[in-house]
Amino acid sequence: MKQPLEIKLESIQLKQPIGPITSCSSDEMRDRLEKGFEIMLSKSEKIKENFNKKIKDRDKTISSLRNKLKNQDGGITDESTPYVDFKKEIEEKDAFILKLKNDIEKKNMKIRNMESSRSWRITMPLRRFSKKISGTER
Repeated sequence: MKQPLEIKLESIQLKQPIGPITSCSSDEMRDRLEKGFEIMLSKSEKIKENFNKKIKDRDKTISSLRNKLKNQDGGITDESTPYVDFKKEIEEKDAFILKLKNDIEKKNMKIRNMESSRSWRITMPLRRFSKKISGTER
């Protein structure tokens, strides 16, 4: 039956299988452990190098995408593009809509002021009477 450390060291692909640590001398144990640590260290360095390479590739991709985005944004802000024409047209229509809303609000305010005036309230019975006579009552 294999010992836990022996299984671990074999899992990192040692060239020579090693026996249980308890049956060897302290020098042999130290040599085996050093060899195992060297193997683990070299594997971790390879993983680190691979990781760093992937990070550099990712950074290059990000940089390339940023440059493409800058170029596209530069094209969009160019005054000759249809996008800018549409944007200007939308802004003009938005301003016109805002002006119309303000005009409507002013007219509504004028109507409210007129309907709340004394003369409007005094002439209300006359307006009702004239509507009854003409048949246009709501």
